Amino acid sequence: MNTSFKRKLTLFIKKMLDEIILLVGIIIIEKAYELTSKITVVLLILIVAICLFLLNHYIFFKKIIKND
Repeated sequence: MNTSFKRKLTLFIKKMLDEIILLVGIIIIEKAYELTSKITVVLLILIVAICLFLLNHYIFFKKIIKND
């Protein structure tokens, strides 16, 4: 397989995973707000979602750098 194709494929998969994580985070925030109506719960969930998003990027880029 061509290396540029592999790189494009991995970046496409990464973007799709990011979109799925974002969508799940939005749904969780919406449901938590409907159930509790407390902004603190929403902020806590948002902070956790951002941390998971950054961790996902860190692991992904660490794997790419290690493979190069």
